[in-house]
Amino acid sequence: NDPNTRPHSARAQEATDTVSEKWEDTDDKPAVVTLGVYGLVGLVAANGVLKSVDGLPLVPDLLELVGIGFSAFYVYQARSISHWSPYDRVRVVN
Repeated sequence: NDPNTRPHSARAQEATDTVSEKWEDTDDKPAVVTLGVYGLVGLVAANGVLKSVDGLPLVPDLLELVGIGFSAFYVYQARSISHWSPYDRVRVVN
């Protein structure tokens, strides 16, 4: 019984039922609604900040260069003889 073979309407109904059950089990409904509204406001604000930063000249290009530099650093480190890994902070792996 693969969940990917079920029709979308059945999966949507199951998701709706799950959300309804969780909502009924919630004791502090106003706090949940407030948290959801603040989350949405935060997303809209973050989107506005990112759009304004993206509109500044040179900032997107500078951030792209920083990303390329970090990527090159990690590729260089991964290919070095010591087999250093960013997950091996104390260099235990030989």
